[in-house]
Amino acid sequence: MIKVRDFRRIINELFLISFMLILLLCVGEESELSKRIVVFTVKGSKHILTAVILAMTFCLTCIQKMRLKTDRVAELLVIRFLLYLIPCLFVRDGSQLQIGLIAAVACSFMAYTVGKENECSDSFIALVLGGAACVISIQVLVTAFTRGLNINSPDLKWWMVIPIGQTNAIGTYFLPMMILLDGLKNTKNGFRRYILVLIEVVLMASILFMGSRSTLILMAVYLVIRYLMPKAKISKQMMTRLLIAVPVILVGAFLFLLKNNGIASQFASQFSIDSLTYTRFKVYQEALDVFGKHIFFGRGAYSYQVFDAVMAHNFVLEALIESGIIGSIPFFAAVIICIKQLKKIEKFQGTYLYAVIFMLIKALMEPTFYLASFEIFFWLLVGLGLCEEKSKTNLKNKE
Repeated sequence: MIKVRDFRRIINELFLISFMLILLLCVGEESELSKRIVVFTVKGSKHILTAVILAMTFCLTCIQKMRLKTDRVAELLVIRFLLYLIPCLFVRDGSQLQIGLIAAVACSFMAYTVGKENECSDSFIALVLGGAACVISIQVLVTAFTRGLNINSPDLKWWMVIPIGQTNAIGTYFLPMMILLDGLKNTKNGFRRYILVLIEVVLMASILFMGSRSTLILMAVYLVIRYLMPKAKISKQMMTRLLIAVPVILVGAFLFLLKNNGIASQFASQFSIDSLTYTRFKVYQEALDVFGKHIFFGRGAYSYQVFDAVMAHNFVLEALIESGIIGSIPFFAAVIICIKQLKKIEKFQGTYLYAVIFMLIKALMEPTFYLASFEIFFWLLVGLGLCEEKSKTNLKNKE
């Protein structure tokens, strides 16, 4: 007879596998990818499908646990969701986009809870994430070779599209997978260690074909922090402060440039910033204007356009536009608390902290939060990382 704990573990493992399969191999009916590579076509949005599967897993988790304990992060995410619904009371278009946005925010609490209450082993989590990274790497290399692309191809950025997304979206998911896989190398099994190093080298090579400069730069920054800074005797606390301070300074500089069109144009021409990067300046500038019209509770879950872009390409601006200042406070508070708690976790050599911080840095440049797949991926990883903290606390209480 299957024990309750084993049943929960099986449910968690099935959810992790099904989520990754949908994320990596499924596309919508309108996608051209179904004609080029081996994928599964789903009706409607795959983001909604992942949200439905998550909701089922969450309900089963609640039934099995009977009394589900929540922490500050979970409570803040529930508050975030409730505040997000306020603007929706005034604008109800019933579109698939609006339903998808509401579902995405609801997913944050459910994914975090499922991750925090999971019964999966660390080795299984590593196997799933490592397998997912390998699938992405294969898809990238196959797409590059079938289209005759190389790392110097000017069209690489535009033609590199796989089921998980385009170039920068690929890096947003691939980078944390690589970081967590790197954390597995601290093993007594020498053969396993060499195999992991070999896999890492192959996976890193695929980054060159993604056409994402930010992913390449962040991967290099991670390797420097991981392997060179410890030799320079720089503390982990100092590393964390640097990783947080640098993006904050960059965001401040962006905001200054956005408020000064003349300086922004001069800066772009002087440093030879390409049209794509300068377009982001314009997106951020118009995003600030949209936020200025809905300061307190935001626009809510309905569409808007900023300089031909559907989203703000920056999770801070996106949160302010979608939820306003009041609705964004619980979201930002939850993120800060998670970072503070992950600093105490040593699982995977503490790489969960690096994975989350680098995902947040990528989220400063790409559409991420308020998309169901990313909300699930991010908060699930946070929950999985903090799961060890719960087990350690319980052990101390027993002692």
